Amino acid sequence: SPVFSQTDLNLTHRYRFGSDSRVTMAFDLNFLNLFDQQTVTGIYTTVNPSSAPVNAAALGLSQVAYANGLTGGTLLNQIMARVASQPDRSDIRYKQPFLYQVPRTVRFGFRILF
Repeated sequence: SPVFSQTDLNLTHRYRFGSDSRVTMAFDLNFLNLFDQQTVTGIYTTVNPSSAPVNAAALGLSQVAYANGLTGGTLLNQIMARVASQPDRSDIRYKQPFLYQVPRTVRFGFRILF
């Protein structure tokens, strides 16, 4: 992935008041990712989806269990056999970006210090 950089900016202004200037109000403005960079932070690394471990939750475990009940427990075995029969199949997402830097965030703050 490309080099990651991010510029943040924090501005604070304090105003003292009271008879002896012991009370302070502070106003804060905070920018995260000021220039709204969209740098890639993650690249898809799975070459062949049939070589990836099977995640039952991703398959919809309840749906697979229901279907297995209807087919006598063979549906999941059929799916896995089909995936294993295509070991040369490559994933079109390989080396493509899929995670990006968080967009610009602006925060406002107000504090009273005494």
